[in-house]
Amino acid sequence: DKANIASYDFSALIYLSDHGKDFEGGAFAFCDRVREGGWVNRVVEPRRGRLVAFPSGPENLHQVRTVTHGTRYVLAMWFTISRELGLEVHGAPGAPSA
Repeated sequence: DKANIASYDFSALIYLSDHGKDFEGGAFAFCDRVREGGWVNRVVEPRRGRLVAFPSGPENLHQVRTVTHGTRYVLAMWFTISRELGLEVHGAPGAPSA
C-alpha cells in the first residue's frame, strides 16, 4: 500500500460478507519471502466482522485472490501518522480550535 501512496502508514480491512456463504475465492494473502529465496503465503479467510490491520510498508506485501462466485464486500481503510498529511479534526485532543 505504501508503494502506491507514500502517506499510507497503516492499512485495515473489515469484512462485510462471509467466505463460503456470500462468495467463493477472494482470500487475502500476505506474501512472505523465506530465507531459501522462495515465497510463502499466509492466507486470511474473509469472515463478516473480521478486522485485518497491518503496517503498510514493504514488509507486508499482500494480494487478494480472485472471487470465483458471488460478491465479496469489504471496507478498506488507510491511515497516516503524518501531521502534515493528516486531516484536521476539530475538537480532537491536540487539534486547533476553530
